[in-house]
Amino acid sequence: MTAATTLEFAESMERLVEGKATVAEVRRFGAGGSSDDAILFYREMVRRQRRGILDGFFAAARLACKRAQGGRWERLAERYIREHPPRAWNPNAWAVELPLHAARLAPDLAADETALLDYACVRYRAMHASHGPVPRLDADVFVRLYPCDVTPYSERAEVGEAPPPPARRATPLLVTRSRTTGRMVVYRAAAATLLALEEALLGGVGGASDPRVEDERARLVELGVLPAALPATERHGS
Repeated sequence: MTAATTLEFAESMERLVEGKATVAEVRRFGAGGSSDDAILFYREMVRRQRRGILDGFFAAARLACKRAQGGRWERLAERYIREHPPRAWNPNAWAVELPLHAARLAPDLAADETALLDYACVRYRAMHASHGPVPRLDADVFVRLYPCDVTPYSERAEVGEAPPPPARRATPLLVTRSRTTGRMVVYRAAAATLLALEEALLGGVGGASDPRVEDERARLVELGVLPAALPATERHGS
């Protein structure tokens, strides 16, 4: 088999996995003495591996969908596997893109299920983002207002428990990786928290802040959400 034929065989196998080629098309370039069943088994094995990645990454959302029945998780996961195959080596980087397509692939998802999908993704993105001299919204610091209490539900679902549905209450969260410990920070945000974060995003403010905002800023520094001091050029906007 020449290098060109080997490449064509690999491409035909990829199309087979994606449901875009038949076994007969694959045989044009190789497959040796493998039976049709063996070739189709490979396709099924890859599909199951990809499904396992999604089931694990979105364990909380999957559980919520399954409890509601209606087959929403199955439709969402299987359509994503068919229509958005991985294009890079990192399986989690592939999984984290699923919520971008969820509204189209499964328009009947409930608000709680959508929130749980997003919560899984922002934690992954936060833990893999690099920190600059100042925080960057939706790059290394994420602020969300969820319609349910996603954190305790996700924690339990992700270790294999079957908790009751997440409490239905507006839940403002700040999610990031600590600048000091490197650990995940999930912080329930108050209005003063958001004001302290806004000041940091703008490079600091002149004059004295509200004491509640100063208290929150100190707390965010302690948690490693904010740097202890902004660079002088950033703080003065020069």
